[in-house]
Amino acid sequence: MMTPEERKTRLREQKKAWYQKNKEHQKAQTRAWAKKNPERRREQHRRWREKHKESLSLRVRERTFGLSPEAQFALLESQGNGCAICKVTLALGIDKKAHLDHDHATGKVRGWLCGTCNQGLGMMKDSPALLRAAAEYLERSKR
Repeated sequence: MMTPEERKTRLREQKKAWYQKNKEHQKAQTRAWAKKNPERRREQHRRWREKHKESLSLRVRERTFGLSPEAQFALLESQGNGCAICKVTLALGIDKKAHLDHDHATGKVRGWLCGTCNQGLGMMKDSPALLRAAAEYLERSKR
């Protein structure tokens, strides 16, 4: 006699096997339903994206930069959980404003930044020379 857990596992395997055999038919039915019900499909999609927002952003960064979610968290931890420039505390997850900074020419990840520092680098065209000139300007104006 099967335990409830074994029964559940067996049923899951049967469903998976049936789907693999009937994949194209199922996809066609799903497309037809979505075409007939665009409003409901849009709402389903919106709810799914909202529910999976955190994992989606982790996966997008993984695809874009080749950095696994674990590596993303480890990088932030290695920075003391703060912005690499101003050290303000950062957190990854839903509605968190941590930015994964990268070299636009090479795609190489440099570190995590807060939104302000990330925009500042962008405004200065990621140019060390421009940033040094801006720092010197600020120093001169303090005298």
